[in-house]
Amino acid sequence: AHLAALLPTASERNPAATRAVNVEGTRRLVHALEASGRAVPFVLSSSCSVYGPDQPARGIAGPDDPIIGTDAYSNSKVEAEALLRSSSLAWVILRIGAAIEGSAAVTDALVMRLMFEVNPENPIEVVHGEDVATAVVNALFRPEAHRRVFPIGGGPSCQLTQRELFATTLDLLGVGEFPANAFGTSPYYTCWMDTRESQRVLGFQSHDIEAIKRDVAARVGPFGPLVRLFGPLTRRFLLRYSGPMRGDPARPTWQELIDAGY
Repeated sequence: AHLAALLPTASERNPAATRAVNVEGTRRLVHALEASGRAVPFVLSSSCSVYGPDQPARGIAGPDDPIIGTDAYSNSKVEAEALLRSSSLAWVILRIGAAIEGSAAVTDALVMRLMFEVNPENPIEVVHGEDVATAVVNALFRPEAHRRVFPIGGGPSCQLTQRELFATTLDLLGVGEFPANAFGTSPYYTCWMDTRESQRVLGFQSHDIEAIKRDVAARVGPFGPLVRLFGPLTRRFLLRYSGPMRGDPARPTWQELIDAGY
C-alpha cells in the first residue's frame, strides 16, 4: 500500500517537492514492482480532491466521474492515478474523503483562512481513520477490488456540509456558531460520494458520524470544561482568520492565500 504523500498546505508551499514525492515516488514504486515480476497488489491512497471544486454542482461523485487537478496536490494525485492505470499491476485506487482520526486540533493558520473562504453549504464527506485503514488492508487481499477505483467515505450519515463539520468542532470548544458573514461563497474540492460499491467490496465502514463525534470528544476528554471556559476567547481568536468578515478579496485557493503572504 502506498500512503506516502505531501499534503496541503506543505504541498502548495513547495510544488516541486510535491511532484517529486507524490508523482515521481509513485512512478519509482510502480516501475520497481513491475520489474520484480511479483504479482503483488498496489493500493494507492488518492483523494476526493481529484473530483474538483465543480463536483458538488454535478452531484454525488462516483468512481467513473471525471477528475481534474486544480492545485499541486490534486494534480499530483491525478498523475499518480494515471501511472497506475497504465501499469501492468493489480492496482487499487482509493479516493479518500475527509479522514477524521479523532483530532480536533487545527494548527495551520492557512487551513483556518481557507475554511472561512469556502461556502459553508459546500458538501464534505468525512470518514474515520480506522475505516480508511480497513479499506486499505481489504483492498490488498480481495481480488475483486483489483484494477478498480473506490470512493472512500463514511457513508450517508457522514455526508455533511462544511458548516455542520465546523459546528461539531466548535461545539466541543464552546465557541458557538459563527455569523454568516464570516464565510465566503466559494466552492471547494470536497464532495459527497457514492460508496455503496466500495462498502460492498471492501467492507470498511464501521464508524458513523456519531461514533466519529464521540471519538473527537474523547480526545478533548477531561480538558473539555477548561477548553469551553475559554470558548469566548477562542471564538475571537479564530474569527481573526476570516477574510470575508474583514471584507478582504475572495481568496478561495491555497495559492491565492500564499500569494497574499499568508
